[in-house]
Amino acid sequence: MKKTICVLMAAFMLMLLAACGSAKLPDGVTEDDVTTAAKNTVDYLNAKDYDSLVATMDDEMQEALPSDKLAEAWEPFYETLGEFDSITKTTVGAQKGYAVAVVSAKYKNKTATLTLSYDSEMKLAGMFFK
Repeated sequence: MKKTICVLMAAFMLMLLAACGSAKLPDGVTEDDVTTAAKNTVDYLNAKDYDSLVATMDDEMQEALPSDKLAEAWEPFYETLGEFDSITKTTVGAQKGYAVAVVSAKYKNKTATLTLSYDSEMKLAGMFFK
């Protein structure tokens, strides 16, 4: 099940990132909005505050990735990372009506890349981490 969720998220994010820099952000959404939302998403993940993170998701993501499934996917990955240190870079772009943030985050053992997409209401609509 975990692999299926990861594969679906990866496919969705690859589609969104195909032309990430060439499209404009959804109306009313700024780069600062996306950067702040991405930071909050990373903070929720690192705090293992899955209920708060799920509350920021669109309906489709909430259905596909409820708190328990999110924990199943994130916690084994987080264990390999070690303690969170900082976000080192956030790149913002857009694709097909979604705002996309690619976040590089430094952890004790290695760096993680999180690709996060948000709809025009700044609801989390896609997430992939590696």
